[in-house]
Amino acid sequence: MQHTEQNAKPKGQLKRPAPHAKTKEVKTKKDQLISLLAKPKGARVSSLCKALGWQKHTVRAALSGLRKQGMAIETSKSAKDGEAVYTIRTQPDGVARS
Repeated sequence: MQHTEQNAKPKGQLKRPAPHAKTKEVKTKKDQLISLLAKPKGARVSSLCKALGWQKHTVRAALSGLRKQGMAIETSKSAKDGEAVYTIRTQPDGVARS
């Protein structure tokens, strides 16, 4: 009895990856944070946590980092439940607003 490979491909027939129809533009978490803060009414801490998958202290640290880069971030309290709401008012040169 001879042993032959049943599933062996003939030489020269390699599996090629499928071509991608469209490549998606990848946004960083920082870009996502800035676009959420740029909304006219700003963004609540809870919505930022949910959208970015971060905890509250991580959101606050990221906001601190944006402030250090020269962005003016306004803080207010929601009249409904007293939750912190953050809004970008100005951005330094070279940072595009989404």
